[in-house]
Amino acid sequence: MFLGAINKEVKGFTSLILYIGFLCIGSGCFPSHSEEDQFIFHDTLSISEITSFRKGDILIQTNLNWMNGSSMSQGGVSFGHAAIVLENHENKDIKQLLQTTPIFESVARRLPPEYQNRIVYAQNLSSNPLKRSQAFSEEGSRFRLRPDLSEKQMSDLIEYILRQENGTHSWRTGKIYERDSLRVLNKTYCSLLIWQAYMDVLGLDIDANHGFVVYPNDILNHQMFDGELDGTSKRIRF
Repeated sequence: MFLGAINKEVKGFTSLILYIGFLCIGSGCFPSHSEEDQFIFHDTLSISEITSFRKGDILIQTNLNWMNGSSMSQGGVSFGHAAIVLENHENKDIKQLLQTTPIFESVARRLPPEYQNRIVYAQNLSSNPLKRSQAFSEEGSRFRLRPDLSEKQMSDLIEYILRQENGTHSWRTGKIYERDSLRVLNKTYCSLLIWQAYMDVLGLDIDANHGFVVYPNDILNHQMFDGELDGTSKRIRF
């Protein structure tokens, strides 16, 4: 009798989960497979060794593909992450390269508001949460994007990014299409910060599928990062 009651509850719970799943699919909780521009893959990219970052490189940790409106890539981790490199650095050891390269990021972890938009090293496994940075520790689901921009364009982008240091992180904010190169963002999130910088400074929309939310995958998949620059692929999986 006791086992029968458990089986009944399990079946009821399973039915509830299936029902919620059908509701989600019907209401658009998951991206539609008929929207081809959401499904762009870089599964064919092998993992490459990199020995350098340049100022303005974009680092991407891919997000999970089931997020509503996201374009797709391999090996996503949660919401993913995006950050921009602030200085040129070289090192044959990838861990040391990450640990000595300063980046700017907007981070959602439980930090005081004044530390959510911040300069940190691309990898820092410190026990101090104000310094800790580990979003790009996952080999194979991280990418380096190298934009083809002039030195002036790059400097203007970095200047814009650094101006956002006093802002806070929030997913409850959206794109602004009206350009303002002097804008100060009160709230943003990692990939939106980079998207907004490109829009405000350069007038470029670097969201591959032009959705309401710009995910790390959407920047990764933008055609701006197709091809090569100075004999090196603009989009490298490492």
